[in-house]
Formats: sequence, C-alpha cells, structure tokens
Amino acid sequence: FPVTINSRGDYCAVAYGNYVDAFKISTGARLWSVDHGATVRAVWFGRTYVYLAGETGTGSKEVRSVYVVNGTSANSYAHGAAVYAICESGEQVFIGGAGGSGGSHELVALSTSLGATPNWAISYAKDVISIGTDEKGIYVCTEDNVLSIDRADGSTLWETDRFIPAGYLVKKLTV
Repeated sequence: FPVTINSRGDYCAVAYGNYVDAFKISTGARLWSVDHGATVRAVWFGRTYVYLAGETGTGSKEVRSVYVVNGTSANSYAHGAAVYAICESGEQVFIGGAGGSGGSHELVALSTSLGATPNWAISYAKDVISIGTDEKGIYVCTEDNVLSIDRADGSTLWETDRFIPAGYLVKKLTV
C-alpha cells in the first residue's frame, strides 16, 4: 500500500487497491476518497495535485492527478507501461516504470499539470523502481544501479557501477 505525505507534514494519502484516501495527520480525519479505476501502484502528494498511477484490468496504464483540496479529477497522462514511482519537484513531475510495449524502461519528466508532451524522457535497460529529489537533482534507482539526474534536461550527473540498495544511499547522503 503506497503512502505519501505532503511537504508540510500535515496531510497524507494512502493507496489501497483501486482507491486513494487523503487524511489530515493531526486528527486522522478523512478528507476525500478517490476510485482510480485501476490498481494504484504509486502515489505522490504534490503541492496542487495528488498523482495516482495504476493499471486497469484492460491493461490501460496511466498517471492521473486529482486536486489536493478535494480529490476531484484534474488531468491524466497515458504512460503505456507500468508506473512504479512518481515524484514532484518544482514545476515538474517525474514518472518511472517498467518496459512498455517497445521494451523501454523510462523516466519521464512532465509539467505538474501532466501535459501530453514530456519535457524529456530517458530509457534504461532495467525498470525504474524508485525516485527521490532534492534541490540538487533527481535520484533514480533502477533494478541494477542508482543515478543522479539533472532535472532540467535529464542528463546523467553520476551513476553507480553496481547496484546499491536505495535505502543505503539515502542514509549515507543524509547522515
């Protein structure tokens, strides 16, 4: 069950099955509940939107945004492959996932409104399974390495030469 907390730490969203519920952390009060219409694999609580990624029984794969304040539908983006990770930073949302019909394992940068045309996209040999961000860049964990990506153009700043578990890397960077 994916869980995400907003940047101020006062709200959270929890995904279970086809549903995402938003709660006020201090009271546990449910703010809204949304049926995504697909099993939710990833969720991210952004400034304006909560992003939901899922796959329907018919195989349709999309990322959908709903408004933080009330859960009403805002926009959607047809990704074409299973999405395992979503992360918003600045004016972009980053979507990472598995190989699509062409076998591509991608990291895609879109405007936060989920514009139809990506700002940039990068293909990898393995699935993108986790994404993190800070003021310096984007950190991507694939099935076989960790990379630092420039958010402006998607260029690789550095990458590991072998797999390092993402949790280990985050602990080392923040200690």
